[in-house]
Amino acid sequence: MKAGVTTIQDLIAAKLRLAGCVGFSLLAISCGATGPDASDLKHDADAPIRNSEVSNWALVSDAEYKTYISPLLGLGDNFLADSHEISVRSQFWVDAIDSNLRRRYPAKLANVPKPVARIISNPSVNAFIAPVPVCVNATVKLGSGTGSQVETIYFDQGSGGFGSWPAQYDCRDEGQTSTEVLSGLVKSFNAANRTNCKLTLTTERGVSTVAADSGCSRDSDVAGVGRAKRLAFMRTAAVVNIYTGLLTAMETEESFIGVIAHELGHYYRSHITTDDDFYGFFYEMSEHNDDHRPVRGNAAIQALGQKAQLASRAIGGTSSYFKSVSAQKFSSKVYLGIGSFAQDTCAAGTCPAACTELVTFMSGEAHQSATAMFPFRDLSAAGRQSYATFETKATACLGAVAMSTTTWDKLLRKVAVPTWPAWIDRGNYRETINKIQGGIIQFLPRSTPAGTSTVADAFAAMTKDLNAVEARSIIDLKTAFDKRIGQYTAEQEADDASAEWLTHLHIDPKFAGDTQMDLGKWIASKGADKSMPLDIGYVECERVRKNGWRREDGAYQYIAIGDYDEVHHGFCYRAFNVDREIKAHSYRVDPAGARPQPGGPSWARLKELAEQATEAAAPAPIDNSAAAILRKLQGRQCPLAPVLVRK
Repeated sequence: MKAGVTTIQDLIAAKLRLAGCVGFSLLAISCGATGPDASDLKHDADAPIRNSEVSNWALVSDAEYKTYISPLLGLGDNFLADSHEISVRSQFWVDAIDSNLRRRYPAKLANVPKPVARIISNPSVNAFIAPVPVCVNATVKLGSGTGSQVETIYFDQGSGGFGSWPAQYDCRDEGQTSTEVLSGLVKSFNAANRTNCKLTLTTERGVSTVAADSGCSRDSDVAGVGRAKRLAFMRTAAVVNIYTGLLTAMETEESFIGVIAHELGHYYRSHITTDDDFYGFFYEMSEHNDDHRPVRGNAAIQALGQKAQLASRAIGGTSSYFKSVSAQKFSSKVYLGIGSFAQDTCAAGTCPAACTELVTFMSGEAHQSATAMFPFRDLSAAGRQSYATFETKATACLGAVAMSTTTWDKLLRKVAVPTWPAWIDRGNYRETINKIQGGIIQFLPRSTPAGTSTVADAFAAMTKDLNAVEARSIIDLKTAFDKRIGQYTAEQEADDASAEWLTHLHIDPKFAGDTQMDLGKWIASKGADKSMPLDIGYVECERVRKNGWRREDGAYQYIAIGDYDEVHHGFCYRAFNVDREIKAHSYRVDPAGARPQPGGPSWARLKELAEQATEAAAPAPIDNSAAAILRKLQGRQCPLAPVLVRK
């Protein structure tokens, strides 16, 4: 990626929770709650896996990857050869960590396949562990078994729910030879699941039957299904996926190794097959981390955390993308909707003179040039002046249009799916805009507010409501910060594992935190390092970290989590937490040990090669045909970055 290039991807994709999810992602993480008795999942040192069930992991060939994984994740065919210098170096470090763990824990890792590194030419600063969808020839019985029968039904191990398997995606056929896999799936799910959903496996005359009790949920599209001939589910693919864009952002090779160690934390602990309820709970932090998984807080702490989560959803999903203008009358969030409404009103032939004047102005080259990419980019002095003129003319236009000529729903649709200005149709920008704008209307009333007589009144009411939501959200986030509310996610567990495993390689565990700081530096280059309230930004974070997380007066400085609605918390918090974890677990490099030496090109040369591969990468196709079950699946991970970075 070329420095200094400003595109809508730079301005928006960096904030499409890439501030939280850039690098270090996984698929099956959702928010839930668990109790302090979940000792099998806490990150104690010397606990590389959750359980040893073979169903957790699966080897995949290159052909299987391209057939089953690439379409699922929207990837193209931009893979570097195994012989490429970046592939070789990445595999060296994957092997180093894997070999070390197998030496230490041979019995625990007996069922875990050795992972391989796969390098993808893509500008996203990202790495991830992916699932491989598999299908087993087993009769599936839901509840009493009454109802229709389908060929294949999908089981979501995270939620304990069933849904349809979309026909446009292939699942790897494991036939009837996977009794051990099925047994492991059922055993692992039943042992971990906190809901009423339980599975039963029986085998008679070589035919397996998986029965799900009535407590297991079903998506609406399989509500009337009672049986299926095949069961589809996910296993963790034995692949560490790394984008070339990641190397360009990592300052040192040690930080890059930290990424690999983090991803392997997701891999060995098989977070893809983990019950949702093990993560997402809230707890109360103190000045020092414990040397074990945090303990779920009481009901009051959960309530504060949930309010912070809703606040994050309001700000992280909407406000953090938008730039404001001093003394503006209408929220920046409805700017595109106002222009779209005016343009469509005049196109329909019912255009008051004031709207003709507005449309002529806002369609002109001068305004479009001065305000290009607003409201997702700050305006220059000329842009602010042009925006002020826009608001004046918009007030006159919208005030001349009675609400009786339109509906509240139509106005909401204009906000959610704007048709103006023309730049939103460049490249794949529209998909991004629709994603962001569509998130706004969930915070608006479902019906016309009282006292709304003109369209100007309607957009003013939207502005008032959106401003109120943002103000309340900031208060709720500040309360959570003041009460030291932490949130335990699989990302936090993987961060901790990365520090432990760097130490095993005789690499200073501090580089697990440096990984986050390198990420923060890259985010800062996009102007997105303060995307949430209470974020202190890269420069201040670096200063405080060098001072041992203490203020100038010596007092301990807590760092805000950032986004409670995103499993990847803010980069500064993650560096802060990793440093605390290093102390809690007393990770120290053995001075008598020797760090593995890979040989080959220098780190600077590898970064050059990554830049070249990134620049040469052809855009991957965007597939928007995913059925509901896959949209839910995809929504749990950020390494749909090949898609998100262009949305």
